[in-house]
Amino acid sequence: MNHPKLLILLSALLLSTFAVQGQQILIRAGRFIDTNQKIVKKNVDILVEGDRIIKVGKNLKSASASIIDLSDKTVLPGLIDGHTHICLTPDYGSNPPVLYKTNTYRTMEAFKAAKEILMAGFTTIRDVDNEGADMADIAVRDAINEGMFFGPRIFVSGWAISITGGHMNLTGLRPSIDKKVEQLAIIADNPDDMVAAIRDQRKAGVDFIKIYATGTLRHINRETMEPLSQLSIEEVEVMVNEARRWGMDVAAHAYGGTGAYHAVKGGVHSL
Repeated sequence: MNHPKLLILLSALLLSTFAVQGQQILIRAGRFIDTNQKIVKKNVDILVEGDRIIKVGKNLKSASASIIDLSDKTVLPGLIDGHTHICLTPDYGSNPPVLYKTNTYRTMEAFKAAKEILMAGFTTIRDVDNEGADMADIAVRDAINEGMFFGPRIFVSGWAISITGGHMNLTGLRPSIDKKVEQLAIIADNPDDMVAAIRDQRKAGVDFIKIYATGTLRHINRETMEPLSQLSIEEVEVMVNEARRWGMDVAAHAYGGTGAYHAVKGGVHSL
């Protein structure tokens, strides 16, 4: 970081980097942002054991703890990002990755993104759609959880669910080719296919379900500015109920308008 007097320090970063079960770490913070009391405290110690903060206070002692001296730094809790796409890169718009990149390569890109997110101060993220990367997000989550790589805590949705001609369905391809290539989401045009997609996702190990309730920018009516509504209330309800049966929430992409209304009425947990 370029600010020698300010360090966005996240406890989970320290834990993932240094913690061993039962080992103690004593962090000496020059300034400590207390988000409960909404104040900045000076000269605060943080005692960590294993993967848990067990005590916060002044002049803490531990005979066995490793000391991390941050007496000239500012320490604050880890940040949370509720909408990320670790499998998405800036060249996405001009080069659809399902056509130009292997899923193995995209998994490596996702690891890189996860590390950069962690180092930017985010210790928990909700990754909302793997953009057709064939469960790369699940692999990254599991590898981090097993200690193979450093990264944030990740909640993943795997493949999103959309409709033919809607958002995440490739455009501009010859129809005979379009039917043969992988898409950016699972394309489901009826309730039975939607339920099957959710079951498939759950079997693969996702944490929640992502659906596309409206189209993208190309689907917006330029006169009314109304986005394409991709799902009926009943279709949303079918997916929400199936996800709930498996103990999962549903997140919906929605630019607004009727599609957003249908998503909310259908019971999604977030837009």
